Amino acid sequence: MAVAIERCYAWLRSREQTGGQLTGSDVAAARAHLIDLCGTGVTLGDAELAALPEQVRAVVEALRAVIGDETRTRKLVFWLNGRKQVVHDPDPRMLLLDYLRSPEVGQTGTKKVCAQGGCGACTVMLTRFDRDSGQIESTAINSCLRPLCAVDGMQITTIEGVGTSEDMSGVQYQVAVDNGS
Repeated sequence: MAVAIERCYAWLRSREQTGGQLTGSDVAAARAHLIDLCGTGVTLGDAELAALPEQVRAVVEALRAVIGDETRTRKLVFWLNGRKQVVHDPDPRMLLLDYLRSPEVGQTGTKKVCAQGGCGACTVMLTRFDRDSGQIESTAINSCLRPLCAVDGMQITTIEGVGTSEDMSGVQYQVAVDNGS
C-alpha cells in the first residue's frame, strides 16, 4: 500500500509540475493510472486517508467514488466448458492449469508435465472476442503459462468440454487411442 500511495503522490506531483488543476478527466486518468499500477486502486483506512495532504485526499476520495468501496470483492468471470465460473479475489500468481486441476474444479484431463509450454499436455482452447476485427477467435494455449487472471471474460474449453466418455469427440478418441500422445 505504501508503494501505491507513493505512486499516487508522484502522479499528483507530475500534474502540479505541468501547472494543471485536477478536473473530472484528471480523476478518470488517476483512476486508470492507479488501476494500472496496483491492480484495483488504492486501499486506505480512515486514519491513513486523514493523514494525506488535502489535494491528495480529495483525489483519493474521488477515486473511491469512481472505483467503489475499497473493501469490495474483486472477481474474475469466465466460462469453462460452457459453464460460468466466478472466482472471488483470485490469486494473481495462480496459473490457469493449477485452477483447472484444483479439487474444486476437477478438470484433470489437462495435464501438468513440463510446466514450460513445450510438451502440449496442458493445451486448452481459449475463445475470445477480438474488438479490433469484430470476430470471435479461438486459440490453443498452454494453460501452464497463462495466469488465471488473464482469462477474464473469455471461454476456456478443456478436453472434458469437447465430449463425454460415452460420446467421445474425434479429438478425445484419438488421444485415448494414442495413449495421450
